Amino acid sequence: MTLALLKFLLIDILLDALTAPVWWYSAGLIGTLRALSRALQEGAQIIGITIWAKSMFKPMYGEYSWQGRIVSFFMRIVVLLFMILQMTVWLGILFILLLIWLILPIALVWQTIHVFLAI
Repeated sequence: MTLALLKFLLIDILLDALTAPVWWYSAGLIGTLRALSRALQEGAQIIGITIWAKSMFKPMYGEYSWQGRIVSFFMRIVVLLFMILQMTVWLGILFILLLIWLILPIALVWQTIHVFLAI
């Protein structure tokens, strides 16, 4: 019984150790890319960048004079630029998370080898 249990644990642990990198860079990476894509879309919805872009040439507060239209247009440009900056920062954060996902297993193996060779 003990030998069978030990054999099962060793085979299970060995198979997991061998298949984990394959999963990490295939199905795991696809799942991570999907999650990051959803996070980017949700960020765009939260900021409301498409609504602001669609209403670029509509006057604000019902001010239909030419001065009101000019002020509204330039104000919306300023707000839209700020929203684009927010989305750029959010995209940068998501890109850093993707890099962490890609580099983490390599860093863990490197550190494990470094620790065992230092002993």
